[in-house]
Amino acid sequence: MNAIILCAGRGTRLQSVIGDMPKPAIKFGDHTLLQRIVIELLRLDTVSNIYINVSASAKVLLSNLQISKELPRVRILYEASPWGPSLTVFEILKLSNEGLLVVHGDLLLEA
Repeated sequence: MNAIILCAGRGTRLQSVIGDMPKPAIKFGDHTLLQRIVIELLRLDTVSNIYINVSASAKVLLSNLQISKELPRVRILYEASPWGPSLTVFEILKLSNEGLLVVHGDLLLEA
């Protein structure tokens, strides 16, 4: 199964608290929300690929997440203009006939 982490939102609901920082870049302890999600998904043997959907905030989001040879199952999808979650999920489904797990990038997995 593939997994997609939706991280391309504008974060307007928390903007008064966190400023221009994307919600998935908020740190809890030693890790950001995005890092926590990726760590948990990498532990699952059933997840073959992890797609991270990002927009203009990508540099901030990806600066703490080392996308390299260490994370070969992680792929980044850049949105030049907002697609919206439905089109993003549709695009991933076209890449594979596997199942798809959709995770929001601001999901807190543990505290």
